[in-house]
Amino acid sequence: MDDKHLGNNFTTTIHQDTYPLIQSTKCDHRGRNVFITGASKGIGREMALSFAKAGAANVAVAARSEFGNIRDEIEQAAKSASRPVPNVLVLKLDVTDGRSVQHAASEFEKHCGHLDILVNNAGIVESPFQLIGDIDPAVWWTTMDVNLRGVYLMTRAFLPLLLRGDTKIIVNVGSVAQNYITPGASAYGVSKLALARFTEFIDAEYGKQGITAITIHPGAILTNLGRRLPDYMAENGWMTETEYLPADTVVFLTQQKRPWLSGRYISATWDMEELMQKEDEIVQGNLLKLRMLV
Repeated sequence: MDDKHLGNNFTTTIHQDTYPLIQSTKCDHRGRNVFITGASKGIGREMALSFAKAGAANVAVAARSEFGNIRDEIEQAAKSASRPVPNVLVLKLDVTDGRSVQHAASEFEKHCGHLDILVNNAGIVESPFQLIGDIDPAVWWTTMDVNLRGVYLMTRAFLPLLLRGDTKIIVNVGSVAQNYITPGASAYGVSKLALARFTEFIDAEYGKQGITAITIHPGAILTNLGRRLPDYMAENGWMTETEYLPADTVVFLTQQKRPWLSGRYISATWDMEELMQKEDEIVQGNLLKLRMLV
């Protein structure tokens, strides 16, 4: 595929770390309720801290793994930015289990009433990379189950709470892998490609009710998930971004409604000022969506 269509350099300036425009301490999420999956570590955990620094009123963090002292970290993050300490809801959650998801939605409704921003961050990658004929079918399908079915279940369960709020934003954490054919990563690549299309469906079906849904590539980051990727990706200098970049980018993008971005793919590495300046170009050309070239 032509490099032009991979989306790597949609803006002239490319970032690897947070920068002044998007820093969460400069963003305003006062009064907002936020729910983040896969938030016990890595990008999701950093997003929770960034929303706290931006003044969010309620921050729900959910994951299957242990959270450690995340509640204290969120409180300290808010204090460091001179923001009120948010109410923190810590939930055990398996996004592939419908009952677990519905329980999380019920608990959130009980504590917060409505939801402003849902961040579907939970995800996995098959490891080691194996060809289609070699990988265990159960491993292949588990990747699809978490990365796609999990987002569907979360979106379905939390839509009623989102529709009660004013902000109504869904952020699906995708990957630039949707644009590449990487041998051995068929489940991950297909799941993220399908996720981008699912995001377009959310926009098509709920955009008129005020829902804004975006897919965001967080960057190539050496999180626990990133360390499951083949060594050559790190050795070749591919894993260069920090967790702070996607965390602050998501906080920046969601501080106000931008319906013109709904249904579209965005990379956290892009310069957000340049991206905002491209609004007319993006809307008129219907850019940053999945298309077949013929």
